[in-house]
Amino acid sequence: MRRVVLDTETTGLNAGLGDRIIEIGCIEILNRRVTDNHFHRYVNPERKSEEGALKVHGITGEFLQDKPKFREVAAEFLEYIRGAELIIHNAAFDLEFLNRELDLAKLPPIEEHCAGVVDSLALAQDVNRIAEEEGLYPRVLLEVNVAGEGSKFGFAPDKLREEMEEVLGLRRLSIEGLMCIPPIADEAESSRQYFVKLRELRDSLEKEFNLELPQLLMGMTNDFEIAVEEGATLVRVGTAIFGERTRRK
Repeated sequence: MRRVVLDTETTGLNAGLGDRIIEIGCIEILNRRVTDNHFHRYVNPERKSEEGALKVHGITGEFLQDKPKFREVAAEFLEYIRGAELIIHNAAFDLEFLNRELDLAKLPPIEEHCAGVVDSLALAQDVNRIAEEEGLYPRVLLEVNVAGEGSKFGFAPDKLREEMEEVLGLRRLSIEGLMCIPPIADEAESSRQYFVKLRELRDSLEKEFNLELPQLLMGMTNDFEIAVEEGATLVRVGTAIFGERTRRK
């Protein structure tokens, strides 16, 4: 089956309140191999991005001014995904935005153009199957959406507890630990509560399922010191090392 891994960037978190898509990126997978057939478009949303969203994606309104509207790329996008199985982490968020854009363009919802949509647990199952076929044992971290943000990936904490038995049954996956990305905040200290939640969730899962989850990936350039205080074993500090990222036109 042809698969398409899809992701979007948006002006904010709420399609129902008028936030719009500003970027669509897709890669194609055929016979378990990534091809050179990619789809990538910036989109003029005809509105400004929320401050918090802008801090995440760094795509300014000035940059998007001369980009096409979604309705102008819709036909090309739908042709690209037609008949494919879509792999979307945190699918509900992207699907809401995509279907809102399609509705504004007077087009049918995305589910009528693709063969289906795969999300978190199903994605883990797919990775496990491919690993078995390839003779691999990948080491993975499970991402947890500790703040319940619609724009973030990962398992909801309660959902992970419900599905942990099933995840552990995927024998080709070596579950090394958990990871999270807290909400954007001006003060690093604001991230502490989310790091504590992830650590406490890890501790409770270890006891409940009698396993070891030694790794906690949490903390970025602006708050990694707080994360280390709360038990982080891995941090992401790319901005501190390489500087702010820039977008190429």
